[in-house]
Amino acid sequence: LPVSNPASVNVAGTYQLISITSQGCADTAAVNLSVSSAPTLVISDPAIFCLPQTTDLTNATVTAGSSAGLTYTYWRDAAATIAYSNAATATNGTYYIKAANSTGCFTIMPVSVTNYPVQLVDAGNDKGICDSDSTVILSVQVNNTNAPVTYQWSPLDVGGIQNPSAASTIVKPASTPQQYIITVADGYGCNYLISDTVLVTKQPPVAAFAGNDTMAVTGLPHQLQAAGGVDYLWEPASLLNDAAIANPLATIYADSILFTVTITDDKGCKGYDTVKLKTYNGITYYVPNAFSPNGDGRNDIFKPIPVGIVSTELFRVFNRYGEIMFETNRYMNGWDGNYKGIPQPVGNYVWVLKGKGRNGKIIEMRGNVVLVR
Repeated sequence: LPVSNPASVNVAGTYQLISITSQGCADTAAVNLSVSSAPTLVISDPAIFCLPQTTDLTNATVTAGSSAGLTYTYWRDAAATIAYSNAATATNGTYYIKAANSTGCFTIMPVSVTNYPVQLVDAGNDKGICDSDSTVILSVQVNNTNAPVTYQWSPLDVGGIQNPSAASTIVKPASTPQQYIITVADGYGCNYLISDTVLVTKQPPVAAFAGNDTMAVTGLPHQLQAAGGVDYLWEPASLLNDAAIANPLATIYADSILFTVTITDDKGCKGYDTVKLKTYNGITYYVPNAFSPNGDGRNDIFKPIPVGIVSTELFRVFNRYGEIMFETNRYMNGWDGNYKGIPQPVGNYVWVLKGKGRNGKIIEMRGNVVLVR
């Protein structure tokens, strides 16, 4: 009975090797083959443990139920090519146990080592609470949401914590800055207590500024200019080319309009301010015909009101003898009725104006004003 594949024989018995020379001479050698079964290896994963504890893979309970008389070695890979030298103090991971019997037959099986995780706790960045607000939401993140944990926020006496045992809670600090502490405890008996802190600080009021009350030409675009934040929203929006920018163009036909702007800063806090826009017809200067520099806070300064003017070249006031009492080229500057620190007498004075309108035209004006005390 010829052996069909002598390179792969797994049946016990006596086999004959017959060797024949080229001259036809022959000889026979006998081979007795015995076959051993692979050993039985039973693996029980060790119990989950708490860090910094370890587990012993060489403990007999891990391989209980396996064939008797086996020799065990420990490896990092399933092919048993990378030895694991710390089997008695194993940490979290998957390892492989090789069990060999006296005949050299072996079985390799995996073993899983698991420890309870120590949570990574993050209470987030420090928070700013807006000047107009009194509450803020605090939240904590942990790295393993499947593990049982409990939460505890503090301090309870001054923190104004709505739900101190929740991962996310509303707080109302009695004053700021107020530091909050979140402590996360494990729920599996390892007594892990991990904490993090977050500081809540009240933000200063938003320095919302819609600009000074001013004048515009009826029906012509006038640029508003707000400051104090990063986002802007004007009302009424229907009179603006873009209500969501700091410097929209306003076109109005009414006598006057009050614009309101909501300004949001980089922390998300809001502030409000208003600006009144009064309209006049045409691009010109409006010049009063009398003033009373008596210190009562009403009509104490004689000055022209520019509407649609981009620059003033000169504004001069003369007395009846042609002497210059006052001159300027600055926007909205005026005469207080004094000359070289001396109050001037009641009477008529002559003024002249020269400026440039938004349409590019030069405007020249002159007239009289009465000084009254």
